[in-house]
Formats: sequence, C-alpha cells, structure tokens
Amino acid sequence: MNLLSIILCFVLAYGAFGLIAFKIVKLMFPDTDNNEKPWSVKAPE
Repeated sequence: MNLLSIILCFVLAYGAFGLIAFKIVKLMFPDTDNNEKPWSVKAPE
C-alpha cells in the first residue's frame, strides 16, 4: 500500500468514528436541535 491509500483509510475510519460518536451524542441528548451543538451552553431565557 502506498501512502495515499493509508491516508485515505485513516480518513474513512475517522469519518465513520465521527458518525458513530454523533449518533451516540444524539441518543444521549435527544432534546438538542440539529442547529445546536450539544456542547454549547444554552442561554437562560
């Protein structure tokens, strides 16, 4: 395998891990909207 293939594999694995982590966060915090980041602090109304 050349270097480009190795980098591509790392990028694909990182993308898959990101999607899984995002789904886990969505399951843990179902009340967050799509536009809001789960780590952002909500301002009191």
